[in-house]
Formats: sequence, structure tokens, C-alpha cells
Amino acid sequence: MTHDRTWTDNYARSTHLDVRLDAWKRFGIVQGPFGVDVIPNEPPQPRRILDAGCGTGENLRKLRAAYPDTALFGLDLSEAMVNAATAWCPDAECRVGNVEVLPWPDGHFGGLVCTHVLYHVENITAALSEFGRVLSSEGWAVISTVGRATGYEARECFNRACVAAGVPQLTKSHSPGDAFNVENGEPPIRGVFPRVELHSRTAELRFERTDDALAYIMSMDYAQQAVATAPSVAAHLRDELERHIEHHGSFVIRKDSGTWLCRKG
Repeated sequence: MTHDRTWTDNYARSTHLDVRLDAWKRFGIVQGPFGVDVIPNEPPQPRRILDAGCGTGENLRKLRAAYPDTALFGLDLSEAMVNAATAWCPDAECRVGNVEVLPWPDGHFGGLVCTHVLYHVENITAALSEFGRVLSSEGWAVISTVGRATGYEARECFNRACVAAGVPQLTKSHSPGDAFNVENGEPPIRGVFPRVELHSRTAELRFERTDDALAYIMSMDYAQQAVATAPSVAAHLRDELERHIEHHGSFVIRKDSGTWLCRKG
């Protein structure tokens, strides 16, 4: 079974991401700051801020509330994501593009936000270098990613469903955060930003209904790709989740994460 850990059809439309965002709003339990929460509250306000990997515009909406007079920009590899972000934040300038080759001049931004993106990127070093290039000398970057064990419970449950369906299990290399996580992400960041501060967040999803947990896991790349070749996996996954919730009262997926506040000098 082949799984593409980088950018896949999962992000060719916003449907699957919307499922996950809705789950966090309804079932998430979160402690600690994340993403735009750690932006420094200090003058002067940046004239321009870039959301690198803007998705459906969650960060842009938060940034607009915090910076009513700042020009906002968004970039995403998916046209569908850019369209969704533009619809939700119409005064932001959003475009399709790759974070490894940013289409703006040196020093163009006073701030940059990049959340849950770099583990999808083929050349993380190139992307970080671009972040440093487009930031002004006094600018800041906010970079967030997951902990290495994020989603372990979901993958283990999915593996049991794969065994029951008689198809290959996921391997450790299919963890979404393997390429760039809290545990291994700081060294490449420091190659561009000498000054960094890590802010940690603990979070979990607690599902008490099988359908809600199933919808969340089935929104993942690995689940969609597996079911495309072995449809019975979905039924076995439902059975696994139902048994777990009946026995334990809920199904919990942990998603610890970290956000670095980064400066060039």
C-alpha cells in the first residue's frame, strides 16, 4: 500500500480539511498557545504579513482581527484552498504557489505565519530559506508543527482495521510529522533564524460517537488511499472504533504541537 505523505489529493479540495477543523471545534481539548497566538504584541505593527500555506484561511481571519490595518497575503499549493481562503478573507491577497519559491522580493514582509505545512514540503530547507529571504531584518516568523507521536491512536486503530481486512498496515514512516516535528524541527529553523522560542501545546480530540471518530480518521490521506483499494477497511475501522468506545467510553486522539517564534537577528 502506497501513501503519499507530502501534498496529495487530500488538499485538492477543502472538504477533508473542513472535517478536521470542525472536529477540533466540537471535540477538541487544548492547553497552550499555537500559531498566531504567539505573535509578539509589540510596535510597530507589520505593514504586510504572509500566511505561507494558508489553507482555507483560518490564520488569515485571526490575523485580520489582530491587525485591521495590515495588508495580508496568503499562498497555497492548492487552488481550492486559495479560493476558500479568498472567500473567507476577501481583503487578503491570496495566490497559488509553492512555499519553496516565494513570489515576493527580499524583505517584503514584516511577519510570516506557517502552521502545519512544512512536513508536507519536499525541500524544507529551501522553504525556510525563502521565509528568511522575504522577511525584513526586524520581521518575525511563526512556525508550527506537530509532535512526533501525533495521531498515534488513530493510526494504531486503522492498522487493526487493515489487519482485519487483510491488507498491509501503515508503517512508522507514514506518520505525518516524521519529516518535520517538534522533536527534529528546531535545527533547520536555526539555520535561518538564530533567535527562536518554542511554545508548546497539548491537545486531544475526545470522540464519544463512532460516526464522529470515523469521519475524522477517514478524512486522512492514508485512510482514503487504503479504502480506495480495499473498501472493506472502512467497515472494519467502524467496528474497531465502536468496540473501543463501548469499552472505554470515548476514543481519544492526541495532537501535541509546538510553535516557534523566530527572528533573524
